[in-house]
Amino acid sequence: MANSGCSRVTFFQTLQNAFYFQVGTETDVDEDTFRCSPTVSTDYLVRSMDSKYLLLNAGQFQVQNLNDDQLRHLDCKFKIQTYNESSGENGRGKPAILYVKTDNKNIVVCCSETQKHAIYPEEMSDLPKHIGNPTHKALFYMKECTASHIFMFESSEHKSEFLGFEPSDDPSLKKLVLHRKVDEVDESCRMCLVVADCDSRMS
Repeated sequence: MANSGCSRVTFFQTLQNAFYFQVGTETDVDEDTFRCSPTVSTDYLVRSMDSKYLLLNAGQFQVQNLNDDQLRHLDCKFKIQTYNESSGENGRGKPAILYVKTDNKNIVVCCSETQKHAIYPEEMSDLPKHIGNPTHKALFYMKECTASHIFMFESSEHKSEFLGFEPSDDPSLKKLVLHRKVDEVDESCRMCLVVADCDSRMS
């Protein structure tokens, strides 16, 4: 991460065998930035650990059971845009944006700025090519767990809070939220990314 609270020092002049420097204002000299990395466009199904699938329904992200026929005709497929971080590896995972392409529009998974733990879909005509701040509402750190195809997405804005699934008012559905991980095996924060053209039941 960036080192903050530093002052920029500029060489000014020499006088009587002494060196003089001009000290600037305090600044974050190594602030993290992110640049879009070239990636292969892959469609994914996002599946919870209890075999429910993440969908975009009526302007909301919901998680529900799907049968084999529904899976075969499923239009809601997710894409992942990854980013290269200026400070290199951070231990939190690969910076990424998770989104759905529908009607030639990018519908992006974002953290709410007004409701705590809320996640909402935001339409973006173009995904950001460059993110100049160390945090962004749509930027998550994607980290692979020990099990194959299982990932966790930590919010760049809210450290130690992850995309997760929680029950909704409808018992057949779950909702996508920002969830504080309880322990290392908290399955509500884990999701399986299944390549859409593969068998949807792979794990």
